[in-house]
Amino acid sequence: MENLPPEIREGVRKRVAADEKPPEIKCFYLNREVDESGISGTGVVAVGIVFPSGRAVLEWVSKRTNANSLGIYEDMDDLQEVHGHKGATKIVWYDEKGDENESAE
Repeated sequence: MENLPPEIREGVRKRVAADEKPPEIKCFYLNREVDESGISGTGVVAVGIVFPSGRAVLEWVSKRTNANSLGIYEDMDDLQEVHGHKGATKIVWYDEKGDENESAE
């Protein structure tokens, strides 16, 4: 938390002091079963987070291309529409304990 700007750090401290739960951030990864494009490969091809606003950020981690880039999406529906490849790529969510839960999307 010390790496955060002072105004954000103070806001977090106030929330914690007020016994408020911080906004939830959800973590996931994309598990690609079939690589239709022949570019990103199969297996875990990206990791991401969903902010409290619903926006999603995705980082590509494909070892096949070695081109780690970021994508920002309005919501998970947009991300799924672009990268879901009609079910060939699954969203796998991490729960609060770090366990994995595959999305039915």
